[in-house]
Amino acid sequence: MGRQDNGKPMPKWEDLSQWMKVMMATMAGGERTFTGFVAAPGEQRASEVVIETERAMKRENDGFHPSRYR
Repeated sequence: MGRQDNGKPMPKWEDLSQWMKVMMATMAGGERTFTGFVAAPGEQRASEVVIETERAMKRENDGFHPSRYR
């Protein structure tokens, strides 16, 4: 297990308060970073799938303006 800057061990999930668990889950749930792969019958189809996915993600995020939520 890793250590914090102050030398103490990192807390375990069981050690976190209910509030902190909710915050961690909320932050993790909001992450859009993921590792994906495409299983397609050819390079052309793989490119099409990647493009379709990027377009779908853009549509999903259209209309989201962080300044509205400040």
